[in-house]
Amino acid sequence: MRPTCLIVLVCACTTGTAPTPSPTPTTRCADLEGKTFASLVEGECGLGPDGPGYCTWHLTFTANDAATTSYSWQHSDYGQEGEIECDSGMVTEVTGGMNTPQGTYDPATMQLVWEGVAYQP
Repeated sequence: MRPTCLIVLVCACTTGTAPTPSPTPTTRCADLEGKTFASLVEGECGLGPDGPGYCTWHLTFTANDAATTSYSWQHSDYGQEGEIECDSGMVTEVTGGMNTPQGTYDPATMQLVWEGVAYQP
């Protein structure tokens, strides 16, 4: 037998322009940072001597790092803290706890809806 060598050459040509990359979502919630929002209706705040008590719930947002925003949510008779990300009006908790609250924010009206409850600064 004689040794044989096989060379395969594959070429490709394209015309047109390269595809536009999809936009990267805005993860930091700069519109919310430095603001405290109050619920527009009072929510349950624990039991008192005469039964359930009601109060205004609050959400406070602060800058966490270049990509995320921190939140502190005082509701019912307890509080919750974590990190959020924003993308096209959607606000999502990203810390990964047992409860992952989320909502929407409209910068034109400055209304935040968080877990079905409306808030304003």
